[in-house]
Amino acid sequence: MAGAHVAATIAGPGGVMGRQHLSLSIHRGNGFTLVELLVALMLLSLIALGLGGGMRTISQTQERIDHRTEKTERQQVSIQFLRDVLGQVSGMRRLDSQGASMGRSTYFLGSSQEVQWLGSMPANFGSGGRSHMRLVLQGNQLVFQYQRWEKSNPNPDWKNAESYVLDSEITAFSLSYQSTSRTSGQQWLPAWGGAESLTPLRDLPTAMQLQVQTEKGNWPLLVIALHQSQVNSSLASGGPVFGGTSRE
Repeated sequence: MAGAHVAATIAGPGGVMGRQHLSLSIHRGNGFTLVELLVALMLLSLIALGLGGGMRTISQTQERIDHRTEKTERQQVSIQFLRDVLGQVSGMRRLDSQGASMGRSTYFLGSSQEVQWLGSMPANFGSGGRSHMRLVLQGNQLVFQYQRWEKSNPNPDWKNAESYVLDSEITAFSLSYQSTSRTSGQQWLPAWGGAESLTPLRDLPTAMQLQVQTEKGNWPLLVIALHQSQVNSSLASGGPVFGGTSRE
C-alpha cells in the first residue's frame, strides 16, 4: 500500500516532468551539452578573429612607419651628398681626345632633366679624387653616375660608369641654373652650356635648383650654391677651379 502510494505520487500530476528534470540533472552532471560547446567555440573564434585583425593592423602600421622613416633618411642622405658633390664643381677647361685644351669651355653641361660636371668625389665615397659626374632621371629612378677623370681619356663613358640610385618612384624631376651678371642680374635658366643654353660655355652657374617629386612624397626644394671664385691663371692652363666663375 505504501509502495503504491509512492508510485502514484511519482506517476501523478507532474510525475513525468519530475523524471525529465531528474534525467536532465543527471546528464548535466556528466558535462556540457553540444549546444553549449558550439556557442563557446563560436565566441572563442570571434575573440581570436578580433585579436588577429588587431595584430595585423598594428604590424602593417609599423611597416608603413618603418618604410616612411627609411625613405626620409635616404632622402636626407641623398640631399646632403648632392650638396657635397655639386658644391665642388670644377671650372677646369674641357680637353679633347688628345688632351689639348678646347678653349674656355668647361665640363659643366646641364638641361632640365640631366646635368654633367667635373668635380671631386668625397674621400669616403668610392675612390675619391677628380671625377666626371652625372645626375639624370632614368625611367622613374634618380641616378647618380661617376667615372674617374683621366687626362689620356678626358671624356666620360657613361655606359661603363658607376651608378647609384638616389631615389625611386619619381613622378617629376627638373633642374634649373642661376645666371648672375652685372647687366641682367640673377635669372634661372632651364639649360646651361649646351645647344639649348643661352649662356657661354666658359661660365659656370652660381647656383642650381632641383625639384623632385615621388609617389610617396616630395623632396624639399633644393637650391645648391656653387662657391664663387675669380678667374685666374690656372683656368687658362687647364688647372682645376672649384665653384662658379664671376660673370661680367
